[in-house]
Amino acid sequence: QVKPKVVAGVWRTLTCQIMNEEGEDSVNFYFYMATGATGSIWIDNVTISPDAPMKNRSFEETGKDGSIVGWGYDKDGNIFSDATRSSDGKKSVRITHQDGTMIRSRIWQNIPLEDGKEYFLSFDYFVSDDFVGTARGYVYDQTSSVTRQKNPDGTYVVGARAQCEKVVA
Repeated sequence: QVKPKVVAGVWRTLTCQIMNEEGEDSVNFYFYMATGATGSIWIDNVTISPDAPMKNRSFEETGKDGSIVGWGYDKDGNIFSDATRSSDGKKSVRITHQDGTMIRSRIWQNIPLEDGKEYFLSFDYFVSDDFVGTARGYVYDQTSSVTRQKNPDGTYVVGARAQCEKVVA
């Protein structure tokens, strides 16, 4: 795990090291804001190294209905394309919870990778001044049941739903 670093102003970059196991051809990247959180978080510039095919890395493409092209997300109105802030390009994705009663909000993408290879996934995030709660990035196997993040000691996270790194507490 790599500690966040300043990108520009209050944008920060978070990077996690992942391992795609032998026999698997993809991982699922999720970003979520937890139940009980309030305020807004923006996500932008999702990259993976070595390069892997991802769709709409900087959230520039939207459908005619406002949908975020290439990404799955909870369609509860809390996640949307936003042109008011970006770290790369003209848009980002914004997750907003108006009050603490809102259930968790997630955005995700399945990323094709070579099996048995190590990767680094990074994304930029911006946290509003009024944000209170928890938001996290996760990397799961292709079934979304086992994490593929690496621990600081070099071993791999075992078990379901361990976080890449906690962004905000």
